[in-house]
Amino acid sequence: LVQRHLRIGYNRAARLLEQMEQSGLVSGMSGSGNREILVPKRDE
Repeated sequence: LVQRHLRIGYNRAARLLEQMEQSGLVSGMSGSGNREILVPKRDE
């Protein structure tokens, strides 16, 4: 989803997700490969 939404390659998307995990924005991968978003939605 990140790759398609941002139109970037796999390696760059993987690095971004790793950085988001280290920053506490998303959880680690679950057994099914999904991640949970840990920050509340921003009001627009």
